[in-house]
Amino acid sequence: MSAVLVTVVFAAVAILLAAYFSFPCRNRPFDLKVVLDGLLRAESSVVPSPDVRIAVGFGSCLDIVGNGLSVMETIGGLVPDVPENFNEINGPDELQKTFAYFFMHGASAGRLTKNNSLFDEVMTIMKDLPDTRFMLGGNAPAMTKRFGKEAVKVLLAASVPDNHLKEFSTGVSVVHGLAPGSDVHLVLEYKRQAVWGKYIATRANRFILYNQNENNFTSLLNEFSAQQESFKPHVLVVGGLRMMLNFRQSNGRTALDELNILLAKLSASTKIHLEMSSFSEATQLQSIVDNAVFYADSLGMNEQELPNLLSFLQSKRMVQVSDSHPRIAVTLDHMRGVFGILGSTPEANGRRRLSRLHVHTLAYQVIMAARNSTWKNSMAAAAKSALTANRHTCGSDTVDAGTATLLTDESFANGARPDDGRTWFDPKNPVSCWVEDGIEVCVAPVLVCTRVVQTVGGGDNVSAAGLVLQI
Repeated sequence: MSAVLVTVVFAAVAILLAAYFSFPCRNRPFDLKVVLDGLLRAESSVVPSPDVRIAVGFGSCLDIVGNGLSVMETIGGLVPDVPENFNEINGPDELQKTFAYFFMHGASAGRLTKNNSLFDEVMTIMKDLPDTRFMLGGNAPAMTKRFGKEAVKVLLAASVPDNHLKEFSTGVSVVHGLAPGSDVHLVLEYKRQAVWGKYIATRANRFILYNQNENNFTSLLNEFSAQQESFKPHVLVVGGLRMMLNFRQSNGRTALDELNILLAKLSASTKIHLEMSSFSEATQLQSIVDNAVFYADSLGMNEQELPNLLSFLQSKRMVQVSDSHPRIAVTLDHMRGVFGILGSTPEANGRRRLSRLHVHTLAYQVIMAARNSTWKNSMAAAAKSALTANRHTCGSDTVDAGTATLLTDESFANGARPDDGRTWFDPKNPVSCWVEDGIEVCVAPVLVCTRVVQTVGGGDNVSAAGLVLQI
């Protein structure tokens, strides 16, 4: 009996050792250089065509980017005992409580204030901080710069001051290039593990305060509509959706109403991609869904915007803040839910069925694309998005494995159901792709930057990088 027992023990040990060396595990860290080489190899397998034409809108702003904690400490008052999420900021107390709410979750957010004196006070504080940066901001300029780096042709609809036009590559044409008095966004950044009183940030992120007082959307849109007819873009990329909710034009329509007219009449040969934003009120998101989301072929969003959109589509309920480090299985299921609803949109009166969905998180990228659509190269696109996340946040075109880390596990569940199966991570071929129900799914790990230079504009850069390889 003892000999049999010894044999069984040795057999069990052999099986465990085989499993250990067959699959990577947390106790045996991945060689990040191997992972990086695999991502670079996947990215370089596809080169964007110089004949690709992308139209990007709408609007731009001046981003004043600085240390959020320095602002909170300077503006006065005690660290709030109870964080609270206000949909609109009316005073310093509400600003601090709302900042604390998202800071402790490590979640990005943006809020409007109509309190001009508060806005001016915060702006003055930020201008006096030693490390404050001033840059051209907004979804459209950020994505345009990324597209320009890929040497494709771009038509940008945004009010860009003269002194910022030089920031774009020679392949970019700007509609309505002169704009005195640009809108200003105050970007309050913070680092991972930053401490403010009893609160600790779970990840590096930012809170944006904005106070738009002017809007020339109608004239901008009219000029763009005329030029895009001859430009004939393969894709129209639309950002700045949140800003369109704040203005009513002289003709009584909102900026979003004006956008809807353009989207509804756009030729089916031009795909429409929407870059989503965070929304705090159900009426806002309802307007976005009715006037823009139902007209999109493709959507880009982060881990906060995804569960909010899905919850609203399913039950009209809002998710104000969600997990800033969601499991891949959760994200996949949420994406399936959104794809299931929007992928069956009746194609009438300009409305379109969703055929592509890109979700970018700190730890990974996921792209879903319908196999019967014109979207292509999902694996390369996912890899490029993952690499761009590092390049942007580290502020370097070269990815350094020595200043990066992986936050993904050695494997992930493909969904919440027991029969969904698991996918094991292969460091040499780090992008995992498969097909389900006519949809190609690709998941790519991000080599997360450990020496963060910037967070603002990260989602725009990542989304643009993925999109340019799929056109």
